[in-house]
Amino acid sequence: MAKTTSIPVYQTPELYESALARHGQYVRWYSSLPCFCVDDVGRADPQCMVCYGKGSIYHPVVAKRTVEEGAGMKNKYIYPTGKIQSVNRVYKGDNTELSYSTYTPTYIELDVPLKSGSFYYVDYMEDLTENYTGVATYLGNGLIRVPIEMRSTIHGDFIGEIYSITYLRNVTQGNKEMQVVGHWEDLVLTLDAPDPGDVLEISCSSVYPIRMLVVGIQQKDRNENFGVIQDGDLSLTFPGYLPVGPGDLVTLLKAEQKSAVVSSYVDEQTEIEIPFFHVKEIIMIQDEIGEVTGASIIKNNKLLFGDRKPKGRFSISFTYNPTFIILDSLPSLRYGENKVFPKKVMLKRYDMFNRKEARPRSSLKYEGDVY
Repeated sequence: MAKTTSIPVYQTPELYESALARHGQYVRWYSSLPCFCVDDVGRADPQCMVCYGKGSIYHPVVAKRTVEEGAGMKNKYIYPTGKIQSVNRVYKGDNTELSYSTYTPTYIELDVPLKSGSFYYVDYMEDLTENYTGVATYLGNGLIRVPIEMRSTIHGDFIGEIYSITYLRNVTQGNKEMQVVGHWEDLVLTLDAPDPGDVLEISCSSVYPIRMLVVGIQQKDRNENFGVIQDGDLSLTFPGYLPVGPGDLVTLLKAEQKSAVVSSYVDEQTEIEIPFFHVKEIIMIQDEIGEVTGASIIKNNKLLFGDRKPKGRFSISFTYNPTFIILDSLPSLRYGENKVFPKKVMLKRYDMFNRKEARPRSSLKYEGDVY
């Protein structure tokens, strides 16, 4: 028999957060809600231009509640790790409130200095967005790249994803407003064709990925109980205050995989959808004539061809980042208590591997999108 020990083991939110920091991976997380086209019996309008008949729409989460612990340094300033959007409260370990006079995105100024070594907690809304106003680069084929800030971590380099655009202008052509068709990652698609050397200026906001802990699980054989809904493919652990729920989508940013499909091109067709949510890069496109070059990935999972169009049916190989949907889960008292401890949900693959599921078209319909 194994020996037991009397050494106490303590579990704290900080220890869980530390585990997430060490072992978690960065993901794109899209919160879901039913589309307003859904009728009283749950049927979506197949002609809806917002959800494309899928019944759900998605949006990026731009802020999250964060609770951090710190120690006083004989001054009135507290510097949380995240960017402050608003402050809920600042308090001591005995729940005594600490009054503050002001705060900025980087610090909180208390009314009275904290004693050196005295512990405090700060409860605030963390802003996950960054604003950018400056020059953008035209890549051709209607694509524009925006040099939004990249965050370098031990897990890799991660860029934000544009979620809103205030304006896009061609400065060289008299600040002409350019028409935005769509945007994703750090790219923008426009209907305008700037001349070589034109200076383009953009003002936009982007949201950065969030770190979550994703681990594999052992699936049960469906033959064990034919009536049981399929178990999830993965288990996801996330900080306790994130409003993660059923139907949300999660894309793994460092889990790039390869796949290939066969499709067909019809004359005058502008976009062809690839049945994956987040396509990363084209490897090869081939039709009966030979290789098709000059194509681009737009809106996460669609093909936009250049001058060389495929002749009828064609094959394409590509890399993609797998996306998962969060499954329904049973109510939990731990969730209801709204504790800071991380919570766990189950994920199921959300792409062509689940042919019976309604696959997504895009993360959301952006303002200014044209279809």
